[in-house]
Amino acid sequence: MRALLLSFSIILLLGACTKTEQLQRTDFAYDYFPLQVGNVITYHVDSTVYSDDSENPIQEFHFELKDSTVNNYLDKNGDTTYAIKRFKKTLPAGEWRYQKTFERRRFKSYAEETTDNQTFVKLLFPPVLSLTWNEHSKSQM
Repeated sequence: MRALLLSFSIILLLGACTKTEQLQRTDFAYDYFPLQVGNVITYHVDSTVYSDDSENPIQEFHFELKDSTVNNYLDKNGDTTYAIKRFKKTLPAGEWRYQKTFERRRFKSYAEETTDNQTFVKLLFPPVLSLTWNEHSKSQM
């Protein structure tokens, strides 16, 4: 009986030793914050403004924004920084007009944007439902 128990224990140990567990690689979903020179993203924007103005209490604005990634460089910290030029076109038949240039950087766990000398954390990686963060954590307000 003792030999049977010992044999059974050895079989269990050998079986446990041969199991290998595969670690799943995390998809950080960096595609949600694309950074590549030459990228162009166009946004169609509808905006409604409510005011106390008795003649025009509700105003609607329709326009498009176009963000073009024009170049990249290493900033003073050695981080790859992308310059984005933003253009705006009023609808229905406006022309694209330059608005501003701002910077974006993507790190392993977050992405940030600097505009008008203020840096904002725009996204955390990997993005998950109900994830919250302080967008202003890098701002010096």
